Order: sequence, then C-alpha cells, then structure tokens
Amino acid sequence: MLSVASLVQIAHKNQDKIERYLNVRSKESFDDPNKPKLTDDDKKLLGMAIGVFLTILVIAIIFWIVALVLLFRYWDQLTDGAKIIGVFGVLPILPIGPLFTILAVMIGRK
Repeated sequence: MLSVASLVQIAHKNQDKIERYLNVRSKESFDDPNKPKLTDDDKKLLGMAIGVFLTILVIAIIFWIVALVLLFRYWDQLTDGAKIIGVFGVLPILPIGPLFTILAVMIGRK
C-alpha cells in the first residue's frame, strides 16, 4: 500500500508515460494512423493499467483532502487522543492515514 506522497512522486516521475497514455487514446474506436501505437510497457505503471493508477491517485488525494478539512473543522471538539491520531493521519507519508484521521474525527468528537 502506498501513501499519497509516494503516489504523487511516482506520477511525477512517470509524467511522460502518463501524458502519452492520455494523448494517444482513440475516440469512438477510430484510430489515427499517424499517431504512434502504445506498447504494453507504455500502458502499465506499477504493474497496473495507467488509468487504474490515476483513479487510485485521485481517490487517495480526495480522502486526504476530506481528512484535512474534517480535522480543521472539528479541531475544537476533538479529544486529545483524536487530535494526535488526526495529525499523524494527515501526514502524507502514511498509507492509510487519511482513513484513520476520518475515523478519529468522527469517533473522537466530544
């Protein structure tokens, strides 16, 4: 399981591969003969399709933003333990930290 920071770093490192994948998509099943074909290597990132990787990246970023907003919104109503878990959960280096933050905020309100 990868953290938000590592997913963004992998996406940044493979930005040219992602751009090629997004720009070479055929529309309505018609292929342009002038565009280069993607090889199997160009269609995968971390052993999964690039589209799946981008979907996971977007979902991870959404969870992180929701956790951050909930933590700021309910900061005054949280117990000390929930604050500690919440702060460590929004650090982008923990793989499932945003989920822990959301749970801590929802459970730990006074």
